[in-house]
Amino acid sequence: MLLASHIQITNKKVYPEALSLLPIPNLWCVLFFLMMITIGFGSILSLMECVLDAIIESFKHRFRTESSKILFRLGFITLLFLVGLPMTTRVMK
Repeated sequence: MLLASHIQITNKKVYPEALSLLPIPNLWCVLFFLMMITIGFGSILSLMECVLDAIIESFKHRFRTESSKILFRLGFITLLFLVGLPMTTRVMK
């Protein structure tokens, strides 16, 4: 019996409905969303590391000590957090 034959493919309800048809659906839902979070964090961390390393390597004369590199990374990530914050809230209607 195919799982796809029981699922009505509309909008973005395919994964939640497919997971609800599996045995122990709550466990599979938690595992699925943990997997998605892990994949998302892994992607964004590798991208940020690549960008920050490129900037630090381009300006070696400014980042001589390890503490200056850490402060730059912390400041850059804080800046991106503050820029992204209005995009995730209802501030900009």
